[in-house]
Amino acid sequence: MKDNVKYSIVIPHLNMIKTVEQALDSILIQLTDEFEVIVVDDGSTDGSLARLRNLEERNSHLKLFVESNNNIADAVNSGIEHSNGDYIITHIDADNYILPVLVDFAHFCTTINERSDSPIHIVGQGGEFGPRDLYDQYPYRSLGYGEDKDRWRRLLDDNKLLWYDHVPFSWSIGYDRSILEQVRTEYKTSVTNFRSGIDFVSYLQFYLKRIYLKGSIFHLMISPITRVHAELLGKYDSPEKFKHKENLNKEINNVRKTFDEICGEYNINKSELSFTEISERYLCRYDGHDAPHR
Repeated sequence: MKDNVKYSIVIPHLNMIKTVEQALDSILIQLTDEFEVIVVDDGSTDGSLARLRNLEERNSHLKLFVESNNNIADAVNSGIEHSNGDYIITHIDADNYILPVLVDFAHFCTTINERSDSPIHIVGQGGEFGPRDLYDQYPYRSLGYGEDKDRWRRLLDDNKLLWYDHVPFSWSIGYDRSILEQVRTEYKTSVTNFRSGIDFVSYLQFYLKRIYLKGSIFHLMISPITRVHAELLGKYDSPEKFKHKENLNKEINNVRKTFDEICGEYNINKSELSFTEISERYLCRYDGHDAPHR
């Protein structure tokens, strides 16, 4: 363990041999000694585990833990327990290529927290950042899929979330879901909605209003089945106002801020950030993309 580790990047992994090396290389090449990367592998069988061990041997920033967790949420929570940083970066996957802006992103998010009256979790367009205490207080719940949105609801309910609008600095590489995998993902998304406390009627209303969007009819068709499935698996409670599915997007829109808006609110002078040229292009601009609709 390095005494000067301040930031821990936690990445869950399972059988991503086609992408994991390129994804990790894109991260490791840009890090300073303030950072560590925690990879939690849940028993890969495709040969990627050997490559991860090799990467760990060659890079002091990388720490690999081989476990057997139930799902991504459990793996991320475990990775946080293994980490040493005061701040945690999540929502980076083993098939994400990350542009060299992580250091500046982390420093900016740290400045926001230092100027804030209370700890705040920041959803960026490429990763999520928060003080360790907030990850301990609001852990990912074991839902199997869509745990991020469930966590956003709890953070928003306590005014602990900031949605940072900037140009995305991450994109998926080399992994395209088959039609069957897409169907499974949509099914899991529906189950997660009900397991996290979403009201059935508001769920139907949400997709009826978006009947023109891809996947909406499918969600309406499977909702009676996924609702029963959720009951069998066990449900969590949701903050009262977030039992209505529509309210997540509304509340996200209320806390969406661009770089300039954040600097104004938290009294941050851009000159004190020492951004690189590429960070200025991606972190200081906003390209108008929308918040997630699901």
